Amino acid sequence: MPPQTPIWGIEPHTLAKHQILRKYWQAWLPIMSRWNGRVLYIDGFAGPGEYVGGESGSPIIALDEAVGHRATINSEVVFLFIEDGPERAEHLQSLLEERDLPNNFNYEVVNSKFDQTVSQVLDQVDVANRRLAPTFALIDPFGYSHTPINVIRRLMSNSRCEVLITFMYQFINRFVSQESQWAHLDGLYGTQDWRAAINSESSSERLSVLHGVYKRQLEQYAGAKYVLPFKMEDSGGRTEYFLFFCTNSLKGLSVMKDAMYRVDPSGNFSYSYAANPGQLQLFDAAPDFSRLRTEVSGHFSGRTVSVEEIEEFVLVETAFLSTHYKRQVLAPMERDGAIEVVSTRNRRLTYPARTRISFHA
Repeated sequence: MPPQTPIWGIEPHTLAKHQILRKYWQAWLPIMSRWNGRVLYIDGFAGPGEYVGGESGSPIIALDEAVGHRATINSEVVFLFIEDGPERAEHLQSLLEERDLPNNFNYEVVNSKFDQTVSQVLDQVDVANRRLAPTFALIDPFGYSHTPINVIRRLMSNSRCEVLITFMYQFINRFVSQESQWAHLDGLYGTQDWRAAINSESSSERLSVLHGVYKRQLEQYAGAKYVLPFKMEDSGGRTEYFLFFCTNSLKGLSVMKDAMYRVDPSGNFSYSYAANPGQLQLFDAAPDFSRLRTEVSGHFSGRTVSVEEIEEFVLVETAFLSTHYKRQVLAPMERDGAIEVVSTRNRRLTYPARTRISFHA
């Protein structure tokens, strides 16, 4: 349930989530605005814009990062802030009115439900027979009401739309056995398959069902080509919620992976307040490149492929970044004689575009 006061204190996992948002938005905005005359940012559960300690909420983070971006943003940037709490919406409006914005930046605070507002926007786009501008949507509810997957499906039907969803696992888990909530959960998932979790024999099995069915639905029903989850744990080490990032772009997947690595460089894609109280980053963690080598060599064994194919595999099928496979994996494998470069290049142990590599069986 949302807090009963207009402003509340910020939680450590929220700071971690905001760090992911900030890093991704910094990278996404100049990429999209370079080639498009208009881009859209949607904050589906915007809140009041700040916390008790003065920390910025997601709407202010998005706006300030855009205004202060080191790149010149010439496109029109439209911010749609949706907040159904009247006092929270009013507070956010007052904060925004204090800011001096460039002429090409426009915002609107809508005091309404997320699903109703976004559906209306998409209906208007359909009636006008137009395409939705490149969009980044943050869907960050307190629970699971008003976030039906059919709205996410409509957003993702636009190839240049990307969505970051807070999937409130702990909240869902609490009510999953209450029949009065089943219709809401059917809407959240777009299927009744989640109901297999009701009679799960263990908490791990229940988590696997509730998480797995939602991820599958984002891919198969909502039509997201790439879905990347990030786990948030509470002070007791229990799973509180997941962030699910949905995109149809390999570049978008790469950028979000990099943003998530800023919070968890281990490659486990998780933040635990229990393990790291007061920290926003697991500074002592490091990726296990031996694991990546095993995955790459196993997948491409006996084949000759391009470096681009290897990079796509690393991004889509592993927990590693596009910057992790050349120096850390391919170079050691070449030294060991496990691979052979069969195309021309200027320097040994380098892998420029279109390099072809033969993996020994």
